[in-house]
Amino acid sequence: MKKNKIVIFALIVILILIALSVSQNISNIREKNMTRQMLVNQVYSYLLQISTNLDGLFSNVEKNITSGEEIKSSLESIAFTFVKLGTLTEYNRYTIFKNLYSPSILGFDYIGGTLGIGGSITNGINIDGIMKDGIISENEIRYLRVLRDDIKTMLDKMVSVDDPPRVNQNLTIDQLSQVFKDFFSTWSDFNSNNCPIRMLQS
Repeated sequence: MKKNKIVIFALIVILILIALSVSQNISNIREKNMTRQMLVNQVYSYLLQISTNLDGLFSNVEKNITSGEEIKSSLESIAFTFVKLGTLTEYNRYTIFKNLYSPSILGFDYIGGTLGIGGSITNGINIDGIMKDGIISENEIRYLRVLRDDIKTMLDKMVSVDDPPRVNQNLTIDQLSQVFKDFFSTWSDFNSNNCPIRMLQS
């Protein structure tokens, strides 16, 4: 009788531990799902900011305004958003979503850098920032147009089919990674002549 009570007590303890474990796993899954949704929303928000600001920039370019404080301010805003996007994705890749795609070089922060006043040497090729000379050239306009079109393509891939233009809340990390892969297949392939960044080589 005493042995039966011990067995029953042990079974109860085991069931309680299993229940707690299951509850914790469910909580972890929910928390990770919420983090995924927040990441998708933030990525979409940053891309939308970039797209909107590029549209505003082109409204000035179409009026032959290619220099001045307004152009400089627009490019700085776009560049800063690219840096924030790069920081966001890299942080999440290192801390939570290890399978989130990231290019080895020429990431979002690098693209942001191409919009400023500086320059860099990549694979032995000089790349000048768009505002290095204080004015957007015809070649740089073509570069920005490709950038704008490719950002819009990324946004299109993230939009909910059932509720456009809202972001797809069910977008998985693998699907988001594919959006990044498609974009960086040209943007981070500096050895290819199709890499848009090569338009800025001096």
